[in-house]
Amino acid sequence: MTKKIIGSIGLVVGLAVATFFLLHFLFQDKDAQRPAPDPKEQRQVAASPTPAIPQKPASPAPEPAVPPEPVTPQPSAPAPPAAETTPAEHTPASQPPLEPVEEHGLLAGKYRNYEKAKKRMEKIKKQNIPAFIRQEGKYYEVWAGPFNTPKEAEQARKTLKKALKISPKKRKLEIPVPK
Repeated sequence: MTKKIIGSIGLVVGLAVATFFLLHFLFQDKDAQRPAPDPKEQRQVAASPTPAIPQKPASPAPEPAVPPEPVTPQPSAPAPPAAETTPAEHTPASQPPLEPVEEHGLLAGKYRNYEKAKKRMEKIKKQNIPAFIRQEGKYYEVWAGPFNTPKEAEQARKTLKKALKISPKKRKLEIPVPK
């Protein structure tokens, strides 16, 4: 009798586990199929507002029963001749670059504690030098920059060395592509 009960319980548990896995794989989120992000991947920490998610209308707008009348184009004044432009001017400002950009920067400190990194960043910004924090694994790196030329980076390095008594290291700074 006990063998039948144990066998029945085992059968029920087996069916429950099989059902769970079947439902899990059928209703799995498509985002879960992507590989997990690399924990060593560089992440830049910044305070920015979250973009608003557009809401879908509750019901689609009804289509008009009568097709609209065709609109005839109105004659307009001739367009002025286009001035000669460089390829960079053709790219809209709102469109991000397609590849990471390397610029000059200064690594001003590396901390395990975010608060300490934030204090260092604020001291650098008080010197009118751009600065930001980037998370690299367990550490928070404080960067000064980016600078357009190595000469600008060297001038900022001298300023920080004199004013804050720190010796930032010149490094190539990779600006990641926004996702």
